[in-house]
Amino acid sequence: MNKENFSAAVIAGGKSRRFGRSKLFIQWQNEWLIQRALKLAASIADDHMVVSGESGLSSLINAPVHADLFSNSGPLGGIYTALKKAPCGHVVILPVDMPLINRELYQLIYRFYSFKHPVVAKSIKGLEPMVSIWPVESHKIIENMLQKGDLSIRHAFKVLSADVVYVPDEMDNYDDIIFENVNTPYDLERLKQKLPGKA
Repeated sequence: MNKENFSAAVIAGGKSRRFGRSKLFIQWQNEWLIQRALKLAASIADDHMVVSGESGLSSLINAPVHADLFSNSGPLGGIYTALKKAPCGHVVILPVDMPLINRELYQLIYRFYSFKHPVVAKSIKGLEPMVSIWPVESHKIIENMLQKGDLSIRHAFKVLSADVVYVPDEMDNYDDIIFENVNTPYDLERLKQKLPGKA
């Protein structure tokens, strides 16, 4: 993956209602989740950004922060905003709440990227839409969906003929834990228990 040809966008627009406070500033290995995600983004692409409505975030991190261009449009709206703001022709999408994802995972799905259609990771739980790569041109179809009130990422993948990579079959030494996300304090504690001494 040529870092100059891609933008990387951390999607961090959730309200964190289930966690009770902003997930962006949860500590994992002595850094905020948002810092961890941005570090990964920077390892993937020279151009990287955050899509978030978090107040004051831009003063705390060293990356551009963009609010959703379509308000209350969920993750698909965050992806749309990233595609519209990206100066490059292709955008790597990263979640803020999966602290164990890594560059190896993105290199894996990149191998299946056609440069014409999105590519998305799939775990044993199903599609992982926030682990994906999109051609910027996809924004046209997504915009049409959002204007109609269709916020379904799965529908977007279908309409855009996305390629799906079943990661358990493709990654050496695959472990389901890589796709664990942190939505609640319980999720965080459970993950810490699975990885004692590493959180």
